[in-house]
Amino acid sequence: MKLRKVFYFFLVFAVIFSLSAPLVYSASKKEAGQSKVGIFDMQKIIKESKASQKARATLEKELSERRTVLANKEEELRRFQKELEGNKDLESAERREKERKLAKELKELKRLRADLEEEMKDIDEELTIQLLKDVAKIVKAIGERENFSVIFQKSPNMVYIDETIDVTSEILEKYNAQFKD
Repeated sequence: MKLRKVFYFFLVFAVIFSLSAPLVYSASKKEAGQSKVGIFDMQKIIKESKASQKARATLEKELSERRTVLANKEEELRRFQKELEGNKDLESAERREKERKLAKELKELKRLRADLEEEMKDIDEELTIQLLKDVAKIVKAIGERENFSVIFQKSPNMVYIDETIDVTSEILEKYNAQFKD
């Protein structure tokens, strides 16, 4: 219960800080006569960018091919298991050997499936990290070129956002222009 209270305290603190920090920063810059704030929607960029769409398609194709291989292996093991169950005439030593082989193959299939999921997760993570790096460079370039004081990534903590400060479209346009099929 105490842990939950601490969690809520930090959650409330994070929300208040994320909402007030831009205002304080913006206010101090306004006094100096120069303030320009922007936001961008990373989820939209991930969803709509050409690079992200191509990476997702490639990942899905690879995943589909590998899942087909796994499904074929699984079907082969099911047939082997039915054959083993249907063949009552096998000697006990031979039956044990085939059951041992089946168990080994099932264990190998399970390991292959886990390896596949882990590998796909790693590839997805690498692609996401690269996308984040690329977008960060573009955001920095836009910020410097257009004299932004700060550009925030849109988050659920932001209760209200004036859409006129949203630079997502510009980032997406620049990112897509960099992407080469």
